[in-house]
Amino acid sequence: MNENLDMQIFTTDTGIRAAVKRYPSEAVYCAVSMDCGTRDESKGGLVHFIEHMLFKGTSRRSAKSINNRIESGGGELNAYTSKEDLVVYSTVLKSDMHKALDLIFELVFDSVFPGSELEKERGVIEEEIKSYKDNPSDAICDRFEELLFAGHALSRPILGTEKSLKTITSADMSDFAERFFVPSNIVVSVLGDVSAEHVRKVIDKAVEKYCKRRVPLRREGTGCLERTECPDGGNGADVKIHEYRLNGFEPFRVEQHKRIHQGHVICGAHAFNLYDDRRIPFSLLANMLGGPALNSALNRELREKRGLVYTVEANYTPFKDTGMFNIYLGCDKSNIGKCEDLVLNVLGKFTDSLCSARTLGSAKRQFMGQVAISNDNLESQVLGMGKSLMAYNRINTTEEIKAKIEQVSPDDIFRAANDVFGSLNWLIYK
Repeated sequence: MNENLDMQIFTTDTGIRAAVKRYPSEAVYCAVSMDCGTRDESKGGLVHFIEHMLFKGTSRRSAKSINNRIESGGGELNAYTSKEDLVVYSTVLKSDMHKALDLIFELVFDSVFPGSELEKERGVIEEEIKSYKDNPSDAICDRFEELLFAGHALSRPILGTEKSLKTITSADMSDFAERFFVPSNIVVSVLGDVSAEHVRKVIDKAVEKYCKRRVPLRREGTGCLERTECPDGGNGADVKIHEYRLNGFEPFRVEQHKRIHQGHVICGAHAFNLYDDRRIPFSLLANMLGGPALNSALNRELREKRGLVYTVEANYTPFKDTGMFNIYLGCDKSNIGKCEDLVLNVLGKFTDSLCSARTLGSAKRQFMGQVAISNDNLESQVLGMGKSLMAYNRINTTEEIKAKIEQVSPDDIFRAANDVFGSLNWLIYK
């Protein structure tokens, strides 16, 4: 199947960008993505709270009616929030695609955030926050981001805090939706045996039906938005985000004593943004270091050779104006120092000399194999289509991705490693 022929990208008459990929299946996967997330909110946890409340009622439907609309036909409806986007997505039978997209747009444009549901859902999210606190591997990641991006909107935890949660009102939600849930800030991605023209008609009809707001969202700068910085429960002041410069800050090392059995370690640094060409070799490098495969460099050194850890992983997350790289591991508290030295030794292999062409060739084959297998998860694929369209206004085919990976040289890996690993930050729970 030719990906270029089977993918159509267009902008509807109402200003929404959309991508439709034809795929022979009885199920259709669709997603509506809003270009706004935790970094855009005025109160901690607001966007995530909105995500929950989207399912609690519109001017036309109750929470029960919303749940039954899709699930009664065997379909699924879900949503998630990240630092930079809010996504509502659904999987339904092909015959119900119009019903799913229509409902999602009703939730996006016509939710009323009912006060009768607000307190119940506040309690649900408070329990979610507590569950994260009870899990050191989750808690240390949130805390690391707070330290790494201190003073920046990206430092906010997606769930908010119990304190910030108490200040959020239905009016806050309506104000946020009024500003950000507009056609110019939305992309739609659909994967299934449906035509692009049919999807276009469904989108335009739903927007005409539910959306009363057509004013484009004003953005300032290149790749940066006007944001709101705000302490928990305080009154925010509009500020502009500056681009984070790599290695532009004094590295930190924080050790905290916790009443836990295992030690938890996370180290990392600022990395490349979504629009930096170095993100491609660095994505490959992060996979070589601590990707999902058991033959990753960190897993070999810390787990397979020495049995010091159960889990060690490396993660790279690019944002619009910066990025984040981190390595996480859990080990016996007495082995923290030994694991730290081993991590530095592994990183040093990439910063001190060029990796061999043979090693890089094997890493490329493995990476592309992972991409191909990931594409067999159709839900993941449709969500990825939305992310790509939102960030780049295009969607790369597998062949285009492969071509970019093949162009990566040992020197690209070497330079990317030295750009990021030069000033690591450490957070240790013990």
